[in-house]
Amino acid sequence: MEFVYVVRRSDLFERDCPQGFLRLSTADFASRYGKSIHDLGFFVERRHAERDSSLKQVIPYCVTISVPANESQRNDETTSALGDAPTIEPRILCLRRLPKQGETRLHGKRSIGIGGHINPVDRAAAPGAPEVPSNGHAPSGHPNVPSSAGSVPPIVQDGALRELFEELDCDRAQLVPVGILNDDSTPVGSVHVGVVFFALVQGETTIREQEAMEGEWSTWKALQRQADAPGATFESWSSLLLRAFTAEDVRNLARESAAPPPSRRHPAVSGSSAPSPRTVAAP
Repeated sequence: MEFVYVVRRSDLFERDCPQGFLRLSTADFASRYGKSIHDLGFFVERRHAERDSSLKQVIPYCVTISVPANESQRNDETTSALGDAPTIEPRILCLRRLPKQGETRLHGKRSIGIGGHINPVDRAAAPGAPEVPSNGHAPSGHPNVPSSAGSVPPIVQDGALRELFEELDCDRAQLVPVGILNDDSTPVGSVHVGVVFFALVQGETTIREQEAMEGEWSTWKALQRQADAPGATFESWSSLLLRAFTAEDVRNLARESAAPPPSRRHPAVSGSSAPSPRTVAAP
């Protein structure tokens, strides 16, 4: 039995209910959504959450961006194959789900995001996150944890880190919150909401589950062209994000952000190892 972190739709979207991607500054995210996610979220059995559109399952969704150490790298718009060092700053990791990936509906889909449900294990890295009672349903909040908890609730940040390090092995990462994704146009989208991060990485990056995913580094413009082409197979959330940001937006954010500090490993993946991970070379 799996428990996932949710927020009631009426609590999360008290003032409005956005459709698509809503770009937010760090301060706007904290004031409009961060507090509700932290104070009013709770764990519920996933089987129930998937059938109840009055609940929104909170999904951390990380766009992995390679931040080169050398600003003089040439401005090349080509795609870099696995094993080749990207020659442009910045580049975005684009993944394709293989048949052995768990979610059948995602097989063959391309994605620029790494994400997943927040589970009770994320409490270990986020003090004050809710416990799961015997009835599987409990409100969150803790008197010793500020409701704002920075710009993003700790349990969401740590869920994002866990998902990132379960899928990738990278030396350095910095999470930058950029907005939320809400797509009520599909049954799956109606029960999920995405908290979107740009995950800035440096150094060698490897895919842990090479049987389930393959990937390549591309420029934002190249990915936009691919997403607009007939027969494109991008996941809906990835398509929404590729339309929401320009290449200049991504380039400016990467340049303005400080060099990523050493990432904090989530307890659920600390010390984990992957047999012969496939290398996705990053600067």
